[in-house]
Amino acid sequence: MQPGVSFGFLTNNLSLRKNQILNLIKVKFLNLWKKYFGNAELHITFYYSDGDGGA
Repeated sequence: MQPGVSFGFLTNNLSLRKNQILNLIKVKFLNLWKKYFGNAELHITFYYSDGDGGA
């Protein structure tokens, strides 16, 4: 490796790739949701617990 050489373009490219993959997953999921569930709302759930047991 030469002094003063920057590899920032690699990290930028990897970050871009990661975002593209995440967007593809999102689009695929939403397309499948629409296929199987039509216009039904996408339910987002979460819970809080003091224990390690199930929901």
